[in-house]
Amino acid sequence: MPVCHKGEVGSRVKLAIHQVKCQACARGTSIYHLSLCDSLFAPIAITKTRIIIRTKMEKPWARERWDPTRVNESGNTRRLPVELYDGLSSQACLSTEDIIEFPYNPVPWNIRSQVLQRLGYPELSLGDAHKSLLLIEAALSEVTATELGLKVMLVLGMSTWLWNIEFYEQHGLEYLPVAVVIWLQNLEKEVWQQIIIGLCETHGYWYLRQFRQTLEEKAPLFHASRLRQMYDRGYEARKMKCQGKGDNVEYSDSFRFGPIYYRAYPWMDPALLRRSNGAVKKLKKDLTKSSDSRCRLGKSSIQDGLTKEQGTKTPIGDMYGVFAATGLVKGETLLSEDPILAVTTDSNACPGTFHKVMSGENFEFPGLYKNGKGSQLMTLHLLRCLALIVQWDKNSQYSSRDPLISPAVKGLTPNYSGGHHPWSFNEHIVYPTLMLRKLGIDVFADLRYDTWVVQTIMSRLDNNGISLPLGHGWIKSLGSLHCLFNHSCTPNAGWMPKAGDPSKLEVWVSRDVKEGEELFVCYKDTVMFMPYEERQKTLQKWLGTECGCPRCAADRLKIAKRGRKLP
Repeated sequence: MPVCHKGEVGSRVKLAIHQVKCQACARGTSIYHLSLCDSLFAPIAITKTRIIIRTKMEKPWARERWDPTRVNESGNTRRLPVELYDGLSSQACLSTEDIIEFPYNPVPWNIRSQVLQRLGYPELSLGDAHKSLLLIEAALSEVTATELGLKVMLVLGMSTWLWNIEFYEQHGLEYLPVAVVIWLQNLEKEVWQQIIIGLCETHGYWYLRQFRQTLEEKAPLFHASRLRQMYDRGYEARKMKCQGKGDNVEYSDSFRFGPIYYRAYPWMDPALLRRSNGAVKKLKKDLTKSSDSRCRLGKSSIQDGLTKEQGTKTPIGDMYGVFAATGLVKGETLLSEDPILAVTTDSNACPGTFHKVMSGENFEFPGLYKNGKGSQLMTLHLLRCLALIVQWDKNSQYSSRDPLISPAVKGLTPNYSGGHHPWSFNEHIVYPTLMLRKLGIDVFADLRYDTWVVQTIMSRLDNNGISLPLGHGWIKSLGSLHCLFNHSCTPNAGWMPKAGDPSKLEVWVSRDVKEGEELFVCYKDTVMFMPYEERQKTLQKWLGTECGCPRCAADRLKIAKRGRKLP
């Protein structure tokens, strides 16, 4: 790593300073007054003019909607005192403003990472730390000078110079590159320390072992014997918990994935927490058309099977279900839906899975092919979805559209009240960032694709996608209609890939159904043969509360009459 102004990194600092000075002089502005000049942090010679794209995170947050995503060993979340929450949320807003103004400065990304970690959002903390590290590595790269590295050097070079104008006026700029490189090297160690904390809080001990050599070089606190012992204990505990879960590949996947809660972030627009009236109207029209008027959309009866307290976990008015609009006969096909997107791990079915069918780009994800099918499906599914969203945005006559209102995901609802979900640093942070950059998104300046937006998209995909076996692999399908069918432990309908066209999903009735009766499928077939308590535990991921189907409602009533405590 060069630390001398004669080195490659140092030359880039001087180049950036020279470019700013030349443009400033051309405007008739003195180099000593650049802090008042619009050109100070504007992209100069190395990039096009940047359009500032704001996010919702810099605005005041709704305190009553704060719900941490972190899962403790006990399975509970830790709450913060109101005063501390207010202070931290304000700091996060300020850091976001700094990121909006100076997206290529790794410092505000690192600061916001620390704040989000204290607020109980380790997945967002890791996302910011990862971006900060990408900026630092681009600036310190000894291989080649990239456009991103030049942007970082420009920002930090000017920041360092402005903080010490008198010193550099007296001694010249030859000391500036050394100061910037030392600053970056120290910041890199701090960011790695933040990554350690985030991985511990997401139970990503597998990654700590993989990064061990890097951590010993970059993170000084990693040498502390007490911390090393804590990491090792966490690793062994996670290893024991994952033993017996499938073959070596599936075991490795379960080891890499730790628990996280899906929660609505407090800065989100409330309109994003439920389907809009326009989306519901379109779903009703599409369902009627696809089913040849044999089905209709209405308020689900599943709410009646839950207590008032349990039912309020789903936004009132947003619990819809599919009903028979006419009498249906056993075996009758209700609808065959063309999916929004579908992916498969079977190369015989789709030989171009990761390649140029995707926006003309080849995508390579380090280590992905060594992972289990579930991990591969998750990555493929997100990649296809992001490609659709980016294409929708680029083809639009309007600029800066919110990805969360794109046709691919706007009709989908996440499960914000369920139990914890598997979460991995690679699948949820590293790969999505790589995808977006490949698709032409500036992940630093375009905060429409901030980490919280990507995590929200992934929660919607996870809650609505369907995985089914196909050939020598699996197919994961996402449609706007089949996800409207609610679960029952005694279903009257089922679904399967269409013969000859497995990307399409067919829904059929498994028994005679009367007009007006709600149609249910079973989200996991094995629960039909489980006792009540085991069913509730298994379904927690999808439902977020106790199952409200007629069978479970009847079982709850029997248990209550016997005086037993419900799980």
